[in-house]
Amino acid sequence: MQRRFGQRLRRLTAGLFLLLRSLAEGVRVFAISIVVSIILSLAPTWAIVVIVALTLFYTFEGGMTAVIWTDVIQMVLYISGAVLSLATILGQLPGGWAQVTALAVPAGKFQVFDFRFAFSLAWFSEPYTFWAGVLGGCFLTTASHGTEQLMVQRLLAARNIRDSRKALFASWAVVCVLFALFLTIGVILWALYQTNHLSVPAKLDAIYPRFIWEHLPVGLAGLVIAAILAAAMSNLSAALNSLSSTTVMDFYRPMRPLRSEGHYLSVARFATLGWGVVLLGVGIVAQRVDSVLEAGLGIASILYGGLLGVFLLGVLFKNVGELAAMAGMAAGVTGNLIVRFATPIAFTWYVPIGTSLTVLVALAAAAVHGDFSHSQAEKSA
Repeated sequence: MQRRFGQRLRRLTAGLFLLLRSLAEGVRVFAISIVVSIILSLAPTWAIVVIVALTLFYTFEGGMTAVIWTDVIQMVLYISGAVLSLATILGQLPGGWAQVTALAVPAGKFQVFDFRFAFSLAWFSEPYTFWAGVLGGCFLTTASHGTEQLMVQRLLAARNIRDSRKALFASWAVVCVLFALFLTIGVILWALYQTNHLSVPAKLDAIYPRFIWEHLPVGLAGLVIAAILAAAMSNLSAALNSLSSTTVMDFYRPMRPLRSEGHYLSVARFATLGWGVVLLGVGIVAQRVDSVLEAGLGIASILYGGLLGVFLLGVLFKNVGELAAMAGMAAGVTGNLIVRFATPIAFTWYVPIGTSLTVLVALAAAAVHGDFSHSQAEKSA
């Protein structure tokens, strides 16, 4: 794929990744700031400054090694805190789990699958149907785990391909368990709010951390809050590392070849600081979003379609050259932007739509214009 697709396309995909990751991580920075603002009673903007500064410190000093080992420690805190919070919240309901089911079942809180199908705009506007989850989720996971530097850099850190595969498959199982765990916590928390007639915070994303900080025992509250911060900072540090690596390897190093590794390391550190400032700015702007989860996934999904489409073109089709692939990527991203701002279609469909547009437009361009997409250097090679 690299032999057929030249430097221009590689830089375009790298630039798309930088845009994608900076926007998505900026939204996550705001999500973390909600927790920090509750703990320290800070304004959201100052909480964003604190979280970026703390994460920059150990990412700047330790690089990928710090990212990996802090991931391990933070994962333990994350799971332990979630399990303890579930048990504690459940214990505050007089009827325990039976009370949760009595309230949640009639309200439809335990409905896992929605098999409704209707090929209509209204149906595509529903983000959490079974079909949107399976099709959209498959495309989203393939894009995030197969084409993005944030995940690929972790897989490349494994000792060999076999270990990378093990880590990838194990992550699916762990994510499934974690989703089930936090969805269960959400249902229990909802039942507790219903039973005790508690007031809901203006920002719904603040419900879980605020309840923990105000209602759980002091030591346990600190552990759970630490777990939330650990998980969020883990992802943020990995993002900073991948942003700086992509900046240096795909943009700076080709323009300044034959420099020492120490020189590139210094540039990478300055790039890390620069991207930290970018995430700080995006996080401040992101305070306007309603749902942090859907905002982050929506931004990522708009751009993932183009990345996944180019990846599939390189792997599956041999007659598509660089310019055709670039035209396809432009069509995929543009099409998703139109879908996002001109239609009510849910974000779960963005990646399938963007991927399909990218592949179809690239194939059409290659078919109509023949070999126009290959450079003269590629032909002679």
